[in-house]
Amino acid sequence: MRKPAASLLLLTISTVLATGCAERVKNYGRFIEPGKLEDIKVGETTEDQVMDSLGSPTATGTFDANKWYYIGQKMGYRSIRAPELLEREVVVITFNTDKVVSDIKHLDAADGEEVNLIEQETPTSGKTLGFFEQLIGNVGRFAGSKQQ
Repeated sequence: MRKPAASLLLLTISTVLATGCAERVKNYGRFIEPGKLEDIKVGETTEDQVMDSLGSPTATGTFDANKWYYIGQKMGYRSIRAPELLEREVVVITFNTDKVVSDIKHLDAADGEEVNLIEQETPTSGKTLGFFEQLIGNVGRFAGSKQQ
């Protein structure tokens, strides 16, 4: 009787371990369909035609609204390890003042730079609230206040 139970337990554990090591892939943003970018011609294609062909951009330029960014990223996730960048594509389309395409740039992961985040916090003055103080801190705070 013990041998089938042990075999079943071993099979269950090995199945869980095997599926835990399987890589999951997630897409973020939008990748431009193959062949669509060839329809965009510098000096000919208008902003409306780009919108019809590629759809709305992922982002527009913060300081230059004449730049449209189409950004797609594919990440691989495997068990508890950090996510791995599998593919990145950034297409930057620049328009002139007449809303006609003046430049197209195609960038990939090799063109990017790694940015290290700073984990510091800015200290603030005042009291640090505990969990329960935050939970009930505003109860009755706004009720019944009269303006004179």
